[in-house]
Amino acid sequence: MKTDRDLHEAMDAIAATAPSLDASTILARGKQHRSRRRALLAAGATATVILGFGAALSNLPLASRQPHPAAGPTAAATPSTPASSSAASPTPTTASLTPGLEPAKRFTKRREKPSNGAYESDIVDKSLPSDYPGSSLLRLVRDPHIAALPDHGVDDVAPERLRINGVEVRMYLRGGSEDIQQAEWVYNRTFYVLLWRPQPIPYEISESDIRWMIAASIDGRF
Repeated sequence: MKTDRDLHEAMDAIAATAPSLDASTILARGKQHRSRRRALLAAGATATVILGFGAALSNLPLASRQPHPAAGPTAAATPSTPASSSAASPTPTTASLTPGLEPAKRFTKRREKPSNGAYESDIVDKSLPSDYPGSSLLRLVRDPHIAALPDHGVDDVAPERLRINGVEVRMYLRGGSEDIQQAEWVYNRTFYVLLWRPQPIPYEISESDIRWMIAASIDGRF
């Protein structure tokens, strides 16, 4: 049987051969140990709270518990409606959907707002319903800092040149239904640009509508 002295000598021999740990390593291991301990304590406390809350709910009297909502009738139990009421309403024709408004009553220009040194005015199309799903861009831009029509074109599109109320107007019409159309002119040394997006039938914007907006803008009526 080994004595206490033999045990001490064996421990001293192990300590002499084992590499020593610096202070930073010892502190790091101590922090890891404390972190694991805190995590275990927190998990135990959370489990205790959850179990206690569940037990409290299970001990509530039946009168205090919220009843489950009654299941509604299934699709199979729902009585069928007559075919005449469930059938979709007939699609209206183009003639019945045509706005039939004159440009003066159809289009309204809102108050100008400054934009990058120029002024923009949104134009409201009254023929469009309030829940119209499409995009109805229609805008008039006025720039008092430009006194002549630019020499360059727009997107290499050949302009259609018009004379409206004695003013030269360039109209750039692109082929795509989603492309933004543009007309530009200069009046009283001020540059104007009218922008609009083509609309489907029956809300299409015709060339006569554009001519009216340009003429009304030149005359100060729009």
